[in-house]
Amino acid sequence: RKLTRLRARKRGELADTVAEVRDHPRVRVDVDALEDDALIDVIVDTYAELGTRARLIDDADRRDLFSADGTIIFEGAQGVLLDERYGFAPHTTWSDTTFRHADALLTGYGGQVTRIGVLRTYLTRHGAGVFVTEDAVLTPLLPEAHNDESGWAGAFRVGWMDALAIRYALGACGGVDGLAITHVDALDRLPQLQISTAYTCPDPPRAWFEREGDRVRALRVPASPFWDRQHDLTAWLRRCTPVYQPVARAEYVATLAHLLDQRVAITSHGMTARDKREHQL
Repeated sequence: RKLTRLRARKRGELADTVAEVRDHPRVRVDVDALEDDALIDVIVDTYAELGTRARLIDDADRRDLFSADGTIIFEGAQGVLLDERYGFAPHTTWSDTTFRHADALLTGYGGQVTRIGVLRTYLTRHGAGVFVTEDAVLTPLLPEAHNDESGWAGAFRVGWMDALAIRYALGACGGVDGLAITHVDALDRLPQLQISTAYTCPDPPRAWFEREGDRVRALRVPASPFWDRQHDLTAWLRRCTPVYQPVARAEYVATLAHLLDQRVAITSHGMTARDKREHQL
């Protein structure tokens, strides 16, 4: 009886949702299928198949996993600048996006661990939030079909590489062993290249910014970040204007690595595995 009542309630909620989205231009599925009982079997089969490939693990599973041959990859869910503690509040995620959780899982593991920081040759952001190097001119030049304006996530925004923001992110997550730089091929779409190496900002607090004359050269990583501090930092960043350094096309990756004081482990020049190039760390 409980399941019958629950089913009736869910059917009512589904009918309201279908009515709301049926004519929405961004709906990519046939919403009538959502009212088809056969869909239940499809969902069950899909999750059953997923269950053969993905599972939650306990300590015993973790020991077996670490003792097996091969490489284990831990992938972060969000960018470091969205971290709940170090991110530019209030437009952050409610989770830790640094290496901290992976480090906890690797406690007691005696094998080699390599930390890779992944970033594009340019910066992107969905929705609201501070974005010092955003440039609307780049949006039509660097389209990403899978990153359009989805409604709930907000507008997809594009900007120039920001050495200050990336160095801050690297410091927040404790550094990396190497960088994986993607979208190198996308640079060919741009008539000229530049990287932000400083900000101008009216009298920024020294507790948050490292200054050289009238220019901000670095963002200080707080030892103990807290919400109000990060919120105030965001307010100051909104007052900053980027200072750009022109970069030769052939020297872009090397220049970025130099500005970030990092070695490059991988560069990606396209969408397939054949377009990836490894570099000796």
